[in-house]
Amino acid sequence: MVNHQNLSKIMIVFVISLAILPTLRYIHVHHATETVNYTINSCGKTSTRGYEIGSNLAYFDAKTQVLTIKVWKNCCGTNLSVTKNETTYIIKETQVGTLCRCVCPSKIKIFKADPNMKIVFVPFSNKEIPIEVIDKRNFCGISTNGPCETNDDCMISGCSGQVCQSVKEQRIITTCEWKECYDHKKYGVSCKCVDGKCKWI
Repeated sequence: MVNHQNLSKIMIVFVISLAILPTLRYIHVHHATETVNYTINSCGKTSTRGYEIGSNLAYFDAKTQVLTIKVWKNCCGTNLSVTKNETTYIIKETQVGTLCRCVCPSKIKIFKADPNMKIVFVPFSNKEIPIEVIDKRNFCGISTNGPCETNDDCMISGCSGQVCQSVKEQRIITTCEWKECYDHKKYGVSCKCVDGKCKWI
C-alpha cells in the first residue's frame, strides 16, 4: 500500500522527468542538425575497378582547421552530402538517378572542422565505412627552400621521393631507405613554390 509520503516522492520524480525530457530531446536534435560548412568538388579521373575503399582518406590541417576528405563515389546518378552528429562527420552518397559502372574520386572540404572528429562514409549501399584521418604534421619529407618563381621551378627528388627542391639546384642525392612518412600522396602534400621557395605544403 502506497502512503502519502511515498506518493509525494513519486509525483516529484514524475514532474522532474517531464521537465528534463524536452531538454534532452533538444540536445539530441541540436547535435544531429548541426550546420556544416563544406564544399564538394566534382569527380576526378574515373575507374572501373569498383570502390577503392583503401583510398578513402582524410587530411586535417590544424592551422587552418580545414578537413579535406577524398571518397570514391559512383561517377553518375548519385550526390554527396555532409552532416555532423556530435563529433562524427557523416559523408552520405544518395542515389538520385541511373548508376554507371564506374567510380570516381570526389574531394570534400570542411571548414572550421572539429579537431576531435571521426569520419564515416556511407555509400548508396548504406554500408558504413570509417575513414582514417591523416595529420599532415606527421609527414617527414625534406624541403630545400630552393629559389622558384612558379610551381614548374620545383621538383621532387631523392631516392624515396622525399625531397622537394628547385630545378635550379643541383639534384639532391639521398640514401635509398623508405619511411611511410615520405609518402606525399598519403599525406596530401605537394611540392610547390611558396613565397619564392620550393617546399612541401
